[in-house]
Amino acid sequence: MTRFLAGSGDTLATTANEVLAKHVAATGGRQAWEAIDSLEIRLRIQGTSGTQMLFIRQYKQPLLFRQGIAGGLSAKVSDGQRVWQVRGDQWQEVRPDGTQNMASMDDYLIDPDQSGVAYTFIGVEVLNHAPVYHLQRQFLSGDVEELYFSIESGRLQERFNDYMSGASYFSYWNYREIGGVWLPHISLRSVGDFGPPHGVVIEEVLINPELPDELFLPPEQPKK
Repeated sequence: MTRFLAGSGDTLATTANEVLAKHVAATGGRQAWEAIDSLEIRLRIQGTSGTQMLFIRQYKQPLLFRQGIAGGLSAKVSDGQRVWQVRGDQWQEVRPDGTQNMASMDDYLIDPDQSGVAYTFIGVEVLNHAPVYHLQRQFLSGDVEELYFSIESGRLQERFNDYMSGASYFSYWNYREIGGVWLPHISLRSVGDFGPPHGVVIEEVLINPELPDELFLPPEQPKK
C-alpha cells in the first residue's frame, strides 16, 4: 500500500509528527487553535437505548474540562490529571476513569509532549476501504489509544481504546469550520457489547465564552 501510494505521486507522512502536523493544518492550523482560550460545545447524544440527551462540554486552557447534561446538577470535571464528580456545590475526587484524557480542547494533537502524551507511527493501513495513517497514543497514565487519520484529508477519522467502559470505537465525520477551527459535527461510538452504536451531533459551539475557573476547580484547589 505504501509503495503504491508513493508511486502515485502523493507525499506520504512517515513519522507521527508529520501526521499530527497534517491534522492540525487540516483543522485550521496552529494559530487558529492557539487563539482559543475557552470552548463550549453542546452535543446531542443518542444512547444505545434510543434516548437523546443534550450534553455540554466546556474547555479552558491549559487543561481544564467539564462535562454534564444540560440543566443537570452533576458533572465530571478534570484538570488533565485528576477527576472530580460534581453534584451541585459538592466536589468529590474520584479515580481517573478516562475523563482526564479529554481535557485538551485540541485532543493532545498540538505539542503533546508538553502533557506527557507520546505518539508512535504504526504505518499506512486500509480502514473502511480507504488508506489511513495509524498512530498509537500513550497518555502519562499509561492509557493507550489507536488513532486513524485520513490520508486524503489529513483529519482524525477513527479512534479505539479499551480503558473506557470496555472496548470503544469512535468514528468522526462532517468536519465544519467554527471560529477558524474545524470540528467533526457527527460521530459514532460503539462500546463493547452494550448494544448498537450511539450517535453524537454537535448542535452549537461557542468560541472563547466566559468560563470562570470555579467551574473546573474545587474551592480549595489553587487557580491555574
